[in-house]
Formats: sequence, C-alpha cells, structure tokens
Amino acid sequence: MLISMFILCQSCDHDQNLNHQSAQDQSAQDQSIQDQSAQDQFAQDQFVGLSTEELNDPLTCKQCHLDHFNQWSGSMHAYASKDPIFKALNAKGQRDTNGALGDFCVQCHAPMAKILGLTTDGLNLDEIPEKYQGITCAFCHQIESVDGDFNNPLFWAGDGVLRGAIADPFPNPVHRSEYRGIMNRKELKSSDMCGACHDIFTQNQVHLERTYWEWKQTSFNQESIAQQNTCGQCHMLGRDGIATIYEGVPERRLHDHLMPGVDLAIIDDFPLKEEMKNRVAEELEHLFLTEICVQQGTGGAGIDFHLENVSAGHRFPSGAAIDRRLWVHLKAFDLNGQLVFETGNVAETQGLQEASQADENLIFYGDLGFKADGSKTHFFWEIQSVSRNTLPSPTSFLNTDPRYEDPHVIQKYRIASEFPIQSVEAQIYLKAIDQAMIDDLIDSGYLDPKYQFRIPAMTVGPLRKWTLGNTTFKMEFNADCSNPF
Repeated sequence: MLISMFILCQSCDHDQNLNHQSAQDQSAQDQSIQDQSAQDQFAQDQFVGLSTEELNDPLTCKQCHLDHFNQWSGSMHAYASKDPIFKALNAKGQRDTNGALGDFCVQCHAPMAKILGLTTDGLNLDEIPEKYQGITCAFCHQIESVDGDFNNPLFWAGDGVLRGAIADPFPNPVHRSEYRGIMNRKELKSSDMCGACHDIFTQNQVHLERTYWEWKQTSFNQESIAQQNTCGQCHMLGRDGIATIYEGVPERRLHDHLMPGVDLAIIDDFPLKEEMKNRVAEELEHLFLTEICVQQGTGGAGIDFHLENVSAGHRFPSGAAIDRRLWVHLKAFDLNGQLVFETGNVAETQGLQEASQADENLIFYGDLGFKADGSKTHFFWEIQSVSRNTLPSPTSFLNTDPRYEDPHVIQKYRIASEFPIQSVEAQIYLKAIDQAMIDDLIDSGYLDPKYQFRIPAMTVGPLRKWTLGNTTFKMEFNADCSNPF
C-alpha cells in the first residue's frame, strides 16, 4: 500500500492538452505541481516505517543490504571499539589522566554508544550491546552535516532518514531515504565526511592525526575529474549492482564498505580477515615509484634508493603516524654472490627505534612524539610536540606552485666491497603499529600478551631489484640505475 502510494507520488500525470492556450497550460501545470507536493507531504506524514531503534541496529540493515553489511562487518569501522589495542590505550589513558580523557576516544571509535549515553569513557564497552559497537550504518547514514574538520564534528540527525549517494532513492516501506553530497564519493565534500574523524587534535592541542589536512594539500583535492581523488574513490571502490534486496530496484553504482586502509584485525573471530589482508596488500601494491642507482668505485660503491609516493592521497604513513613505521630492507651482493651489505632486516620482536640502534644504516618513516621534557612517547595524551617524518604526497605538478613539495626522497648508502656490486634487492615494509607500542601496553598490564606479535610487517609492493648489466646510466645521478618501478 505504502509502496503504491510512493510510486503514485513520483509518477503524477503532468500531461497537458496541447490544444489549450498557454495561460491555461501554465495554470494546469502549476496545479499539478501543487497536487504532487501535497501528495508527497501526505506520504511523508503517513509514513510509518521501522523505528529509530530498529534502524540503529546493523542487523536490520543486513536484511535488505546483505552485501553492504557483510563488507562492513569485516571493516575497521565495525572493529573500531573491539580492537584490544584501542581498548588498552583508552584504559591506560583514562588512568594516566585520572579520567580527564573522558569521551575523547569513544567519540570516534563508538559514536553511537557515546551519543546515546551508553558510555562516557569507553571503559564499559564490553557491556554495551553489539549494535552500538564501532562506527555503524546508522551513524554514518544519519549524518546531516559536517560542522568542522576534526574530532568528529558530525551532526547526527537521529531522525530515521538514511542519507546516501543515490540521487533518486527507490521508495520503500522501511525507511525514508535522501541524497547527500557528503555521502557521494564523486563529490569533493565527501572527503569532509571522512576527514572529520580522521583528523585528530589532542587535548594538548597537538594536531596528531592529519590525514584529511594532508589530503587537502594534495593535487587530488581538485574539482577537475582528471585529477580528483576523494577518500571514497580510493578506499570505497565502485561497482554496478543492486543496492537492496527489494522488488523493482534498479541497478545502481555501489560502493565497497570494507574500506581497506593499512590496519588489520588481531582478534581471533573477526570476519573477513583474509579478504581484508588481501585488499590492504592491493592498496599498498602501487603506492610508490622506486629506482635503485649504483655508483661503482674502488673498494666499494654508493647505492641510492629513490622513493616517491605517487598514489596515496596523503603523506605516508598517515593517520596514527606516531605508531606506524615504514622502512626498506636492502641487500647488496658482489660479483661472487656474497652478501656485502644489509640494512633493515628488522625482527618481529623489535621496534624500529630499537632496531635502528643496532643498525646505523636503517632509515624508517613515521612520526615521533615527545613529552614536555623532550623525552619520546607514543601515548598521545602525553605528547606535547611531534617530529614529522613521513613521505610527502603529490601537492602540485608545478615546482613554481607555492604548495609544491618534492615527493622524491633519496636514501643513500655507502658500502665497502672488494669486488664490484653485482645485484641489489630492496623490499619496502610497513607495520601499522610499532612493536614498541605493543610491548609497552603489555608491560603496563593493559594488553593481553597473546596479542604481542599479531601486527604483521606487511610488504609494500614487489621486491625491487638492480642487476649489473641490466641498467641505464643516468647523467643526473652519475650512476647506473634500474628502470623505475
């Protein structure tokens, strides 16, 4: 009955008698518009649908939007308040600040629980119903506006109207639907929606996480379709399909709700762990353009490893960059096949700072946090300043542009070798959370030791190789270089 009424409202007959005079035509058309408006208003007034409480439960969404639900269920959004590392950090932070941390963490990691008053500090997350855990369907799809740039300034309407990227949503008896540009990955403003939680100012007024701010500086923040790349265009790939299990629904452009980045779930029973691992690997596969150049010399050689972030829409690593670590494991072999140089062979038990003390050639990327007294810390509530050490993203293609920052970074190694260098191998690695952070949380009693070595060192792209005789001499580097890849 309701469906018929909606279809009727959307298909009111505006045909006019072409033999009428133009004034009569206009009058009839105006009356028709008024009639349609009145019918639309009547339909809204009479609409019942599901209750707000029912719509707040992702399992309700699953009944009609199975693919979206399944993808979301394995996402970091669904995982946000279940992550043992998040819980440990929040618990330690609440203790260290005597509760002053308050809802700082849960405002982004469990926004529905916070909005509904189910938690004020996140210490009781294990007692909160499953439907309010993490960042849910009801939270994102009931956002009416973005009222700032950081720390979740999203206005949650809570009115049962589900917003999305479909301009002409199909009428249904379950919920009202409306288009919002902030939900459409093809619009720049959609990045405002993502960025609102992915930029963080701490209570010490440190701009700790800056992914959205970084994206705004890049060449991807453009109205031009040729250059534009929003958050969703990278992290929510599109495909054509049916948005809902409902009769008569047309094919739409759908968006992936797994939303891979660099983080992986470490708890045992979380869905789609293998699929997420593969999708993250795909995200990292073509991130960098690299080149290996070798200058042979008497008694040794110089090796330059060229590294350029060409496709990330932000610096890299980004987000919780004080926790993330990117490095290169590089090996050089002489004409006899003997290993004559190695750096970056980091054990799974080591943090990168510890590894660099034993490996003076180790170069890694990732921010460093400092307390007021200048000592290092990775606990954000203690951080008073940050040393930025991440790879630039493309900001402009013109070096005369004031925004331009050269994304081309060169790592230089000088090695001793009796014989000429025959080959060089380089593998880039990323650890989403540095081992030192994990060890500190375990040592302080907040993290179960069973999670100690569950954050993997992920390979970023293929193994890079330089082989003598299969190179090109480049005057600008005065070296024999591999082909860029």
